[in-house]
Amino acid sequence: ITESPEIRQPGSDIFTCEKRI
Repeated sequence: ITESPEIRQPGSDIFTCEKRI
């Protein structure tokens, strides 16, 4: 499982975490 925090453009979630198995 890998968690990669990414910053998206204003309007969506500021903090997005992608979890892939």
